[in-house]
Amino acid sequence: MLAVVFTLLIALAVIAIVGEINWSISNFALPPLNQTALIFIVIITDSCPHRSPMATMNSVWICVKAKTSGQLSTQSEAVLDFNVGFVTILLFAVCFILLGAGITHGGSVTFSTSSVGFAKQMIELFTKTIEGWSYWPVSAAVLSIMYSTVLTVLDCYTRFTYHTLVLLATEFHKTTSLNQTQMYRLIVVLVSTSAVTMLFLFL
Repeated sequence: MLAVVFTLLIALAVIAIVGEINWSISNFALPPLNQTALIFIVIITDSCPHRSPMATMNSVWICVKAKTSGQLSTQSEAVLDFNVGFVTILLFAVCFILLGAGITHGGSVTFSTSSVGFAKQMIELFTKTIEGWSYWPVSAAVLSIMYSTVLTVLDCYTRFTYHTLVLLATEFHKTTSLNQTQMYRLIVVLVSTSAVTMLFLFL
């Protein structure tokens, strides 16, 4: 439900701001590339939807769904599921590009270097573009979407790691006394600990 609210608010914000975008060719020039910009580009590129990881994730989840439900999806159902997710993410990306071009590009907005400050600024951009009433719906929607994204990525990397161990470390998988559920939980702990450690070391 919150995802639907967030989608509608994004659509309203884009409609409100699209007329203020400067579409001149000069605004499409590449910005100067420095170390910070290159790191940002790498992070964004890795986060953008592209067919290899999305297809792999979708295949793993289809197998899990078939195992839990006892019914394997048909090829047309799997393709439709993939296309809906891919196109939705692509549309979100275009909307955020338009919002960035209309609100922040060329303006006086200086983004905070902290994640909390940056999130607060993003929410405030919505309230300025639409109305003040959108603050709490946007806040709740953003929180729920980020929380679900973390769970999705964690589940994805855990299942990737498990299947990689099964394929590449066959002897270890045969000799270990842990079943699939126990291995899943162990990998969740290891991935979570590694992610938190990286955040503390590099942020």
